[in-house]
Amino acid sequence: MEYRELGELRVSVVGLGCRRLAGPGMDYERARQVVHRALDAGITLFDTADNYGRGASEEVLGRALRGHRHEVVIATKVGIRRGLPGTGFAPEGQGAEGASGATVQGIPVATQDGTTAYLVRAAEDSLRRLGTDYIDLLQVHYPDPATPFEETARALAQLVRQGKARAVGLSNFTADDLEAWFGEQPGWPAESRPVALQAAYSLVQRDVEERVLDLARQHGLGLLAYMPLFLGYLGREPQPGDQEGDPHRALLPVPYVDRLARAVLRMRELGRDWGMTPAQMALRWVIERPGVVAALAGATRPEQVEENAGAARPLPEEIRLALDEIGRDLAPVPPLLMQQSVLHCAPSPRGGHYVVLESGLKLPTPEPIRPGWVAEVDGWRGTILRAIPPGGTGTP
Repeated sequence: MEYRELGELRVSVVGLGCRRLAGPGMDYERARQVVHRALDAGITLFDTADNYGRGASEEVLGRALRGHRHEVVIATKVGIRRGLPGTGFAPEGQGAEGASGATVQGIPVATQDGTTAYLVRAAEDSLRRLGTDYIDLLQVHYPDPATPFEETARALAQLVRQGKARAVGLSNFTADDLEAWFGEQPGWPAESRPVALQAAYSLVQRDVEERVLDLARQHGLGLLAYMPLFLGYLGREPQPGDQEGDPHRALLPVPYVDRLARAVLRMRELGRDWGMTPAQMALRWVIERPGVVAALAGATRPEQVEENAGAARPLPEEIRLALDEIGRDLAPVPPLLMQQSVLHCAPSPRGGHYVVLESGLKLPTPEPIRPGWVAEVDGWRGTILRAIPPGGTGTP
């Protein structure tokens, strides 16, 4: 296994993404086998979040790592709150602390919350679930456009000073978010300075724009790439046209799934002489990108972990160039179109406005959108494409 520096942390270039440790079809024994196979393979970076399985992923990971705590780097994310905050469209506290969260027309919702009170409490809850006294890397899961970044930063600094976090990081921050964060940071506590940026990044999902990568490098943030196998598509061989039995495939148009299937077959041919699988090549392509410290790959079986760990081998130049071409042919990923009603709109402390959608998600918008209108959102990129008035067709 290869290891790299992430601030003062030393991590394996392949990390275990732990979202699915408590997911469908998993029990504790199977999750324990996955975690221990990762340890045996030299993987030291384990990434989870407090909203994965509503905390169950943290509980399972903490239990499975008993006796190995000082051998590993535990990264977790906080900042997604179940229920609705007091934003004017629902009374403060109604359902906000319940196990099922608040609901909009019967649908449980979750929303970003970057306030000091929530982040500190969430981190303490994560410590309890993980069964540890400290978190190696505490990350803000998503930026909260309703809360000043300075407040979020001071919460992180407080947790570092108290010894509850060794280092802090950011996740799913856009270039505009990063510029706002670092533009204000000179007056903030030194302990709030992040060492990592976590973002979706893969051979086909190259939406970590160059501006984001440049800002991350400029400010000393190591990139942790999640979804490096793009929902597993780059590690298996889907049958062209076959959507049945795979909930992920409903997220993509059938013609694009067919293109992915053909690309994976080509990758298998490329890697045969080198003894590398498509998953290993796709992971290694990410690991070798400038600024990337580690790729976070999920697994539900020990053999998947072992295969992913094989991505520690450098790519031959011939394969790297071929993968570049395959990725260019597959990019960009088609938008994941979703339409959601706007429940609330207010000025953002960072300029412009933000809306709260019926799912609870908060998204920035340069111009206000009236409650009752519908926002068409690209779910992959978390951006509003257009606003649609009641009964109308909308404008970009």
